[in-house]
Amino acid sequence: MPYASADPSVVRSIRQRVLLDAWLRALRKPKHLPALIDFDPEIGIEELADMMGFAVEGESETARFRITQEGARLAETYGNDHVEPHHRINRYLDDAIGPDRYAGVVACYHECLRYQRPVYSITAVSDADGKEVSYERLLL
Repeated sequence: MPYASADPSVVRSIRQRVLLDAWLRALRKPKHLPALIDFDPEIGIEELADMMGFAVEGESETARFRITQEGARLAETYGNDHVEPHHRINRYLDDAIGPDRYAGVVACYHECLRYQRPVYSITAVSDADGKEVSYERLLL
């Protein structure tokens, strides 16, 4: 799938745009890529329930993404809400979502890692009722 550089205005979700803007502001600080802790505490806190955090282990195409944070609403969306929060972390993304779903998303994660820039994607998915919905993903 080809990726192209784009203006931040392409991000349709207002909440994700706020997070992206905060990340871009944090990026201006003279150090490595910003972590969630670098964000303004007033921005994104309510977003944590919809967010997943990762530790990147390895490099390039062989990198694996170990889940360090999985928000409650995100866990509910993927049917993991019955699992205790401490069991939802410290597992690898590919193990957590399975090989088929992972194959569909891993390119975005590698692109984000390769360029050390956010990647925003919109994917059409079917919900439990078979209705097609758009899934927006912002990787920081």
